[in-house]
Amino acid sequence: MTRKADRYGKPSRARIGFLPIVLFSVFCFLTFLISRSLRNHEARDLADEVALASAALAGRIDADLRGRLPSLRRIADRWAVRGGTPEREFLLDAAAYIADQPGYQALEWVDADFTVRWVVPLEGNEPAVGQDLRSEARRRAALEAAESRRVPTSTAPVDLVQGGKGFLVCFPIHDGDTFDGFILAVFRMEDWLASVLAGGGAIAEGDYDISISFDGVPAYAVGGDRTGTESAALPSATSEAGILGRSILVSVRPTPERAAASRTGLPAITVSLGLAFSFLIAFVTRLLGATRAEARIIDQARIKLEHEVAERERIAAALRMREQQVRLLLDSTAEAIFGIDLNGECTFANPACLRMLGYADAEDLIGENMHRLAHHSKPDGSPLDEASCGMLLAIRDGAGVHRADEVMWRADGKSFPVEYWSYPEVRDGAILGAVVTFLDITARLRTEEALVAATRDLEAQVERRTRALSEAHHRIMEQQLLENDLRMAGQVQSDLLPESLPVMEGFEFASHARPSRYLNGDFYDYAKHGSTHCSMMLADISGKGLPAALLAASARSLYRRALTAGGEGGIPAAPSTILEGLSDDMFPDLERTDRFVTIVAARLDLASGAFEVANAGGCEVIIFDASDGACRTLQKGNLPIGIFAGAAVTCETVGLRPGIGAILYSDGITEAADPEGELFGLPRLLDEVRRCGREPVEDQIDRILAAVEAFQRGQPQSDDMTLIALRAKPRRIRLSFASSLGSLNDIPMSVASHCFSYGEEVARGLELAVSEILSNIREHGYESAEGPVELELRLETRGVEVMIREKGKPFDLSSVAPPRLGRAEDRGFGLHLVREVTDHFTYEPGGDDGNLWILFRSIERGRGPA
Repeated sequence: MTRKADRYGKPSRARIGFLPIVLFSVFCFLTFLISRSLRNHEARDLADEVALASAALAGRIDADLRGRLPSLRRIADRWAVRGGTPEREFLLDAAAYIADQPGYQALEWVDADFTVRWVVPLEGNEPAVGQDLRSEARRRAALEAAESRRVPTSTAPVDLVQGGKGFLVCFPIHDGDTFDGFILAVFRMEDWLASVLAGGGAIAEGDYDISISFDGVPAYAVGGDRTGTESAALPSATSEAGILGRSILVSVRPTPERAAASRTGLPAITVSLGLAFSFLIAFVTRLLGATRAEARIIDQARIKLEHEVAERERIAAALRMREQQVRLLLDSTAEAIFGIDLNGECTFANPACLRMLGYADAEDLIGENMHRLAHHSKPDGSPLDEASCGMLLAIRDGAGVHRADEVMWRADGKSFPVEYWSYPEVRDGAILGAVVTFLDITARLRTEEALVAATRDLEAQVERRTRALSEAHHRIMEQQLLENDLRMAGQVQSDLLPESLPVMEGFEFASHARPSRYLNGDFYDYAKHGSTHCSMMLADISGKGLPAALLAASARSLYRRALTAGGEGGIPAAPSTILEGLSDDMFPDLERTDRFVTIVAARLDLASGAFEVANAGGCEVIIFDASDGACRTLQKGNLPIGIFAGAAVTCETVGLRPGIGAILYSDGITEAADPEGELFGLPRLLDEVRRCGREPVEDQIDRILAAVEAFQRGQPQSDDMTLIALRAKPRRIRLSFASSLGSLNDIPMSVASHCFSYGEEVARGLELAVSEILSNIREHGYESAEGPVELELRLETRGVEVMIREKGKPFDLSSVAPPRLGRAEDRGFGLHLVREVTDHFTYEPGGDDGNLWILFRSIERGRGPA
């Protein structure tokens, strides 16, 4: 088929072939199939991820409930074994348990008439006291089932008298045939589920919408109520957790943002590459067809050439018009312009050239040698030969010339300074002459001379001003160098502080130092000694600034040396020994500089919780109990270092059981003043410690500093402020050993040492109980042979729990009658002692892991000194 040509010889658009379109469509369809397969694979991965998340949450809820039941059962069993529990002991024990286990609304004792008698905590739960639980069907059904079957039961979701939805777990109390009521745990569903889900896990916050139902009743939800088309298309998964016959369904759906994050760019990239490849194939196919069509264009070349000839004639006419325009431009420009041929004779001159040289008509210049007519002499009147003429050099060298230090001569014989440019005129590679442009620069030279004079005057003024600024700058630099040195000294001093807090199982630490100036007169230090002890100190150098900082650095070095110099067997020296050594080392320097140092040094036994404190004039150390908010202080007891030489130092020791902590601080805290001059003082500090005693020690320090800052009401800090806080946490010690004769002595003593912080009565009572049980295991369980025994010691806020597992022959404790006093040979006397020195004692024979002995000793029964 022949294609028509347009006026420029190109073919017009013809019918497009079908082959490129077909190929493009086929490859686009294949691209769509691949992209859709990739999208489906991503959707399956997201669905699997959601299913795993749902199962993990359900497992966490199930584990939390199962973990709470033994402790609640223990409270009920203790009531049954002892034939009752005093109200105060129940309230304290329940309060401590709730503090350790978040999510409860209350723990209650319900009497045998189904009436609530005791509630912990009472605040917010007052409506529950005296409530008759038989008045509501679900509560009555759960309590009756628990009483008749003698097993724990749970209610379906109920409306709590405190408001909101919750459920109850009932533990019946039977002492033989006597029914004493129930231990009732009240769960507020939303708070309990929030605490469980906040307990950690691999599910990132904001990635999923979570809804939880309890026996079909909505109980908890995280995320928005998304009902749009996009959310409906997202996968969801539901898993079940159940306890005590109740069903808890956990539904998880990813948020649109999480679903978007799970998608990769691979399908889009595949589509882009596929479309590009399809287009390329179609383009190549089309190009091959176009190549054949181009052959037909050759026939149109003649027509195109005829058009080009006509175009050339039009261009020639345009050039003639352009020449006229150039002539007009030359006549109207302010610069003087003239042309010369190869002999230097003038070929044209514009009006500006005639005016500057003093001629009336261009005919006066045409044909004249321009060098001999107007450029024959230098500025001083001496001759300028043609060999040195820049105008003629452009013709000889074929390059442009620029001069600004010569003169031109007028028709009246007078000269004037000029700046000129001479450029060769070239046509077809041959030089035909030159074009010269020049300017009269008389006014410019006068301006430059005035500018030079003004510049000299300005330079003199600048020199004077620079000299004054240099002197001022020197003074400022000296001040900045001094401040920089102080900052660097402060940074060096800060670097001398411990890089990180000690990390020790069972204890948490925090510290903060805030200097009042660049340098700090306070300093503190930690030293960890293996896994057995930790030493610490807080010191305050009298005065402030650089002298105090230098003494602080020296005292820190001496303290580090004294730690190891007086210790034995890897145990650090006692705090009193360290302070006595520091006093001997530092007294001469302190006496000479008329200064003194207050230091509080302490040593913590990580196994027993023994906290030894020696105070040389420092602030009273605060001992606080997080369980009940009680606070007290240790007395100073000793003079500051530097007052007298050879002064003796005494120590005071306290036990840090779980929940008990200590705060060391400098007087910058208590002596902070408000605008009226009133001091913050120790009573305000103790009140703040009581308010924040349950918080992590890092938050305690932040709360104390915030309270001091608020009290100052904008007053500047007048003294350095330093704080150290530590607190014992609940922990577990596991021991595995054989029932040898040696273990009968060593293991009970080890248990007693770990229980030192609970007081002598608790420690010795548990030592006796463990010794009796281990003796029974060896003698009767393993028949005087050695067998494996595992002991787990749980140090908790409310007391100590001991769990012993062994695989000896099971006991039948019901066959052991109470011993008759006065006859030590009677069997059962050892078990009688165990019951007497513990608050709770159970024995579970023949389990999957062997026999299990459980002992519990409450802190209320044997509270020792804090």
